Amino acid sequence: MTLRDVSSPGSSGTVRRATAADVEAVVRLEKVCLGDDAWSRGLVEQGIAAQLPTVGYLVAELEGSVVGHAVASDAGDDAELQRIAVDPAYRRRGLASDLLAAVEARAAAGGATRLLLEVRVDNATAAAFYEAQGFEEVGRRPGYYRDGATAVVLGKTLGHRGGTASSDDY
Repeated sequence: MTLRDVSSPGSSGTVRRATAADVEAVVRLEKVCLGDDAWSRGLVEQGIAAQLPTVGYLVAELEGSVVGHAVASDAGDDAELQRIAVDPAYRRRGLASDLLAAVEARAAAGGATRLLLEVRVDNATAAAFYEAQGFEEVGRRPGYYRDGATAVVLGKTLGHRGGTASSDDY
């Protein structure tokens, strides 16, 4: 599999499709970054093994280590970013932006015209990140998270890349 360097000026990371060899790193990132909302090892394994329809896992590699991941689902005109996480020791290096750019490219190449995601209403840092990336609020989901917190639904219109990449490239 060819790695794609989609790094932003500050990162020097590489984003690629996740493989079975990445399961341990993704499970660790889930626990470290998402705490009580972390997905189980079994769900991660199924997703990386492409056993979940429409779901794709990407990882960000820096200096040979998986330090971030993103999970997205594509279904027709809409794609949904389900997860994006970067190890706290590697934040502020552009890796989340790299992962998001790869998710957007994958979704657009697969025919999606819009990318949606949910962010906790109390997560100002994530909300600011997504706003800076061109996302706008399109709705709210009260009680969405395990602890009862509201999710803010954000959306962004995607541009198509004219067939220069396919969703299989990521």
